[in-house]
Amino acid sequence: MSAMVTAQRFGSRAANLRRCVSDRFAARGLRCFFLLLLGLALSGCGSYPPAVDSKWDIWRVSSGTTSVGARGMPDEVIPELGRLRDLQRVDFGRGQLAIPRAPITDAGLESLAQLKLPRLDCVCLLYCDGITDRGLESIARMDRLTSLFLGDCPGISDEGLRWIATMERLEYLDLRDSPQITDVGLLYLADAPALSDLNLTGCTGVSDAGVLAIGRQRFLTRMDMIECWGVSDAAVEELRRLNPEALIRGPEHRRMSVKRDGGL
Repeated sequence: MSAMVTAQRFGSRAANLRRCVSDRFAARGLRCFFLLLLGLALSGCGSYPPAVDSKWDIWRVSSGTTSVGARGMPDEVIPELGRLRDLQRVDFGRGQLAIPRAPITDAGLESLAQLKLPRLDCVCLLYCDGITDRGLESIARMDRLTSLFLGDCPGISDEGLRWIATMERLEYLDLRDSPQITDVGLLYLADAPALSDLNLTGCTGVSDAGVLAIGRQRFLTRMDMIECWGVSDAAVEELRRLNPEALIRGPEHRRMSVKRDGGL
């Protein structure tokens, strides 16, 4: 009888030991899984492009890389991007929380414009307060760009948009949080050949005259005027009438929650 009790106790302890070992391996497996996901994200296999802030960063990534983050890249390193012949998107905006002031200036944009990057079609300069209208003149020479992000760049003005309006392939322009932009700048943009999608969120210096000048000149697919308090409801309705297939969002719409980290 005692032998039977001892056997039952031993069996119970063995079962508990197996469950304990199984639980530990399951927990370890779960940790490994999450570490794997983190590793993939940090290595560029996740949703963010690889960060290339130095010459060595650029040489570390594949020459076939199509998208890079360059928030911390100084002007003198920008020529090294010429190694990435398949590059399509350069993001100087993402990473603003870690690097509040991007080092890129007008000189860096001049270097970027001189590179032979045949597939480059998108440049993001969100929160880059070191660029001015002179830099926009350089950007205008990047004739393959279809998308350009210039939001919250306090150094640019209406006069700089005169250059942007000459870009023949530019379809999307982001000017969010640029209170210094007025109807004068929008009148320039009304002559932009391909512009169809314009983000004016937070551009408090624009009014009915400017947005209607754009709406009457071209076929819009989208225009955001959130928090553009100088734009009236009547102007918004007129834009919707002129562009019935477009998404037109007026001042009354709520701004979407966007991480200040910005970027593409």
